[in-house]
Amino acid sequence: MEINEYKIRLNGLANISKDLMLEKDVNLTIKNAETTTSKLRPNHDGTADKIITIKITERSEIKILCENEILEAVKKKTQSQKLRAVIFEMYNQTYSGSDIEFEDFYTKRMSEIIDHEIKRLR
Repeated sequence: MEINEYKIRLNGLANISKDLMLEKDVNLTIKNAETTTSKLRPNHDGTADKIITIKITERSEIKILCENEILEAVKKKTQSQKLRAVIFEMYNQTYSGSDIEFEDFYTKRMSEIIDHEIKRLR
């Protein structure tokens, strides 16, 4: 199928420090976003448009220039991402420089947390 147009769709939320006025022009820059999906949308003429989704992540750097002021937007981490970061810090403080890999430590620690919560259900 022949591609007629390539399009992007932006996905994700980020926090900003103040309100933005509606119907105002802004300049938006996004660094370190991720391409996550691509879909073909058929057209009536036998061609298709390819739509690529770009997702804002916690690594993304977002700046909004509005009326000579620059606002930086921040993607907040999910609860599971916060927990992983805490476990990573525990790993660094306890096993830094050892033969134990972080992924093994993470899996073991998550199993302990899950087992603890299961016991609380009983």
